[in-house]
Amino acid sequence: MTNKKKSTLVFLIITGLITAVLLFFRFYNLQHRIIFDWDQESYANQIKDLIVNHKVSLLGPRTTNATGFYLAPYFTYLMLPFYLATKLHPIGSVYFVVAYNLIFVVSAFLLLKKVFDIKVVAAFFAFWSMNFWMVEYDIIPWWPIVLPLGILTTLFLLRKVTTEKNLLNWVWLGLCLGLFANMHFQFVFVIFFAVAFLSYHFWRNKLNPIKPILITAAAFAFTLTPLLLFDLRHQFLNTKLFFGFFFGGGSGVVHKNFIAWIPVLTNFLQPLLVIRYDILTLVFYAALGVGNFFLFKQSKDYKRDYYFASLCLWIIVPLFFAFYGQRPSEYYFIFLLPFVLITLSDGLLRGKLVYVLLLIIGVGIYSNFNTTYNYTPVQGKLVTHPFGLYNKQKVVSYLNEHYGDKKYNVSFTVEPGREPGFRYLLYYYNIKTHDIGDPKNPLIQVKIPPRDDGDIKITEAIGIQLPPEFKNGK
Repeated sequence: MTNKKKSTLVFLIITGLITAVLLFFRFYNLQHRIIFDWDQESYANQIKDLIVNHKVSLLGPRTTNATGFYLAPYFTYLMLPFYLATKLHPIGSVYFVVAYNLIFVVSAFLLLKKVFDIKVVAAFFAFWSMNFWMVEYDIIPWWPIVLPLGILTTLFLLRKVTTEKNLLNWVWLGLCLGLFANMHFQFVFVIFFAVAFLSYHFWRNKLNPIKPILITAAAFAFTLTPLLLFDLRHQFLNTKLFFGFFFGGGSGVVHKNFIAWIPVLTNFLQPLLVIRYDILTLVFYAALGVGNFFLFKQSKDYKRDYYFASLCLWIIVPLFFAFYGQRPSEYYFIFLLPFVLITLSDGLLRGKLVYVLLLIIGVGIYSNFNTTYNYTPVQGKLVTHPFGLYNKQKVVSYLNEHYGDKKYNVSFTVEPGREPGFRYLLYYYNIKTHDIGDPKNPLIQVKIPPRDDGDIKITEAIGIQLPPEFKNGK
């Protein structure tokens, strides 16, 4: 066996061990950690309407806030087979998360190994596996979870369209960009990346882009069909919301803060940088931009196109968020992480700075588990969620088992935002809430937090208060 084959075998073993760690942090105690809140209840109700009421949904999530425009409901239909497998019970989202993470790991391994090498795969997985943000986001069954897979699929298809003379690949690229753009609006950055990639590729090779671009654009437009059908039925309401959001002040921002995004990026990059310090974040971001430039200069063919597009992305991201003018959530930077890790891993490995790479990974692992630097360490994300699907199911199951033969309605005495999820589970067990049940029925209150004077504590954080009729044994 040659030294090269021995090295490849060693890194395959290392990558396998890291992958096992990655999957452990995603799957450990999963059924107790997974949430079932407003977003999850929203698409669960769409699935219920489709199966029970034969009502097809044309709208998916709304961008940013109540003044935003709608995306297509593809994530709802992605979840459909998992809900069908569990007879519409939301436990189907657990199976979805398992399936998604397995597909993501296999896809990331195959693509990164083919385009870069096994060392980049090992470094990428090491950074990804114990990143406390991704340990959390990788198990939330909602639209942004699929973005990393969408990015990898885009990178794969960009390689296909630039190395193979098959027009069908351009159709797949257009469908991919359209599908994932309708999962979450931040995928627009990946579309920008793809446009920069292809523009440079066509210019560098002196190719005519008209035909493939038209095919890709047509395939992308096809993914907007549900939104077009909705607009045709509602006087182009969503189109008006779209233009109002971007050009009519529809974002609701009166006084823009051009640097509001920087502390959020600082939070998001903490698993890598350990210390939350905005200046450090800007220096690191600038250093990665310089790294993209040097990797672009040193690369050929696909990698050269990739790093040109990555450099363009590095320039446009701060400009976009400065123009946006308000504080985004940390998950709005999920799209950026694969590009950060590829540049960081490939750059240090090409520069023969393996020990620096290992140091960064080691310090990152330490900080992701250390509460001194991190308010939400990895181990804190492996415990049972106090208001997750498991505990909400536990409360509703208790009502069904103990009072299933009685007539009653359910109301909620909870903090704002804690009620979603309960309603769908109550529907599933055919228990009426106070706003749709017979007003003459006794009322059971779900309470967060439960009181010690008379409430039945179902979990540590959730209890119920029985009506006098039930307390008296009626």
